[in-house]
Amino acid sequence: MKLVSVFLAAMILLAIVPASAQELPAQVFQVPASGYSNTDSYFPEDLWNEYQIQVPMGHELEYSFEVTGPGDFSIYLIPEIGTGYIFQGSYYISFSSDEPVTSYSATFPADFGFDQEYTIVINSTYNETLEYTASISINEIETPDYTIYYLLVIFGFIGLAIFSWRLVLWQDKQEKKAEQAAREQRKSRRGKHKR
Repeated sequence: MKLVSVFLAAMILLAIVPASAQELPAQVFQVPASGYSNTDSYFPEDLWNEYQIQVPMGHELEYSFEVTGPGDFSIYLIPEIGTGYIFQGSYYISFSSDEPVTSYSATFPADFGFDQEYTIVINSTYNETLEYTASISINEIETPDYTIYYLLVIFGFIGLAIFSWRLVLWQDKQEKKAEQAAREQRKSRRGKHKR
């Protein structure tokens, strides 16, 4: 918790002091649509490393980070491009790690929250250069083909309609038989009375 407090205090201080993006001691990586895979470094003078990602609708975001030597990091998934939301502490808790870890991976579901721009922020208190591997992919989700299910439902309705129609015909036939039998029974009673 102390790490988070120090981290947020440093970022609030940066928000107050006007500075251009080039003056911020942070590395920014643009993640292409084809994905990103590399061994990156987090330097002690850096405030954070950020990975900016555009995720089209119907795609999921899959990411994995792992320290290759000593040290650890915290990771945050922010629902916008850039680190503006971090000053307000707004990030996806279930897809981030406040606690320092040596590896972290997650899959952010397609169209979850309907955001399409994300930033993954890496932060560390390790006082030497932290080496880690980063792997980020943007995967299209296959839309299930429900054709077979629709056909089964349609055939089910057709089968039910045919069964119902046949049942009605059978009931009519049974009723006619019963009526015919009742008529014949009445006729035979009349014949007995006449004698």
